[in-house]
Amino acid sequence: MLKHRTMKKIVLLVLCGFIWSLEGICAAKINSFSIAPETRVIFSKGNVQYHPKKNLWRFAPNQYDVIGKANEKVSPSYNGWIDLFAWGTGDKPSFVTNNYKDYCEFVDWGNNFTADDHTQWRTLTQKEWRYLLLEREHASKLLGIGKVAGVLGVFILPDDADVSDLGIDFISLADQGAVQKWTRYSLDKGQVLNNYTIKQWEVFEKIGVVFLPFTGKRDVKTTEQIGDSGYYWTSDNDPTTLLRSYGLLISNTKINITQPISKQTGCAIRLVNNIK
Repeated sequence: MLKHRTMKKIVLLVLCGFIWSLEGICAAKINSFSIAPETRVIFSKGNVQYHPKKNLWRFAPNQYDVIGKANEKVSPSYNGWIDLFAWGTGDKPSFVTNNYKDYCEFVDWGNNFTADDHTQWRTLTQKEWRYLLLEREHASKLLGIGKVAGVLGVFILPDDADVSDLGIDFISLADQGAVQKWTRYSLDKGQVLNNYTIKQWEVFEKIGVVFLPFTGKRDVKTTEQIGDSGYYWTSDNDPTTLLRSYGLLISNTKINITQPISKQTGCAIRLVNNIK
């Protein structure tokens, strides 16, 4: 009798563990993003930020946070946060030079972050950004341009997101009639149709929506296009030249996934973590 009860407990524990595991997998899939046919990721909660004087890394407290012009103060002794980095400077984030040869080796900014499950954050490749934004199922319906608390940016919805019952309108690129050609989307009118308060944005954020703000860029120590465009690095070199690497260029009139950018240019970083 005792042996029978023990066996029942073991079976129950195994079943409970199996159900818990399935729930975890389902939860992960709901808020995840396909970057290849068999690969899904989650995004970090905000752009990468670095404090040179304190030598501290963090994710931005909010997805819509943009440091902007203060990036011009970048130096190893700067007592403040920056969020625009030259290509591959995960080991020297406050390093500034106008010589592309100083940026030939890519060191991922993700090396400075460890996830709760002890896995590594990383930067997407150009090919992965392309799949996410252009090639996954219903890609253009899962993208939109708009504002959060007055900050312009691009919304990226998880694979399985359903915004129809949120009680808040969402106008996708498909709804706006965006034209897809090669590795880009084009919007003729550049209208900003999604305009959300912080409270409204929190509704979207709860279902895993990602927001990439228009951070602008830094040319050595001069910032440009803050609030008008966003520049985000990939981990890939431009194979045609040593001068440039590939980045993601976003604005209210276009999204270009294979934008060649000079390596010394300061661009934003949004990291991902693979789902096992």
